[in-house]
Amino acid sequence: MNQTRQTNTEHTLKEAFITLVQTKGFDAIGVSDICRTANINRSTFYAHYSDKFDLRLQLFDTAIDNLKATLTGQGVRVQSEQTRIQDLVPSERILKALSIVSDNKPLFTALLQSGNGMEIFQRIKDLLADLLEEAARLEGHTLYAHGIERKYGRDLLTGGITTVIWHWMQGGFKESPSELTKIIDESKDMAPTQII
Repeated sequence: MNQTRQTNTEHTLKEAFITLVQTKGFDAIGVSDICRTANINRSTFYAHYSDKFDLRLQLFDTAIDNLKATLTGQGVRVQSEQTRIQDLVPSERILKALSIVSDNKPLFTALLQSGNGMEIFQRIKDLLADLLEEAARLEGHTLYAHGIERKYGRDLLTGGITTVIWHWMQGGFKESPSELTKIIDESKDMAPTQII
């Protein structure tokens, strides 16, 4: 019962945050506004979050954790000494992750509008790089960027995909998740990184 009440409170605060960022902007809202919109008292808010920045951070962390949980899983079996990057994270998982983002448009839009834009970009890029490296490692391979230093190779590998997702989010999610998955699948062929 207590866990259900906590989950309901967190959901109510999330909805209040989204509504207020969309109507007033993140900088113009305070904890009092959030509490009033959520119809809770300040002590309840502070039992969950230290301030509006903590609320935003926890909403963001939860969203990224949900994407990570969707994208992780055992990659496909690598059949040869060298294979393609796109074999590591199947399109079905990418589609499912993009569907989660699409289903949570108001939250991601509010996070973008609240000044978290570049942090969202960086966290998605890091998440993709970590997942690809881990999938390759589980198969006994490493990612190789044609002699390019690892940190630059990671950026080259994931920067294009992240930019596609970023433009999609910034542009108001105009394409469907399946249309964007197709674009990402096609862009993975251009990655300068391979698996060895």
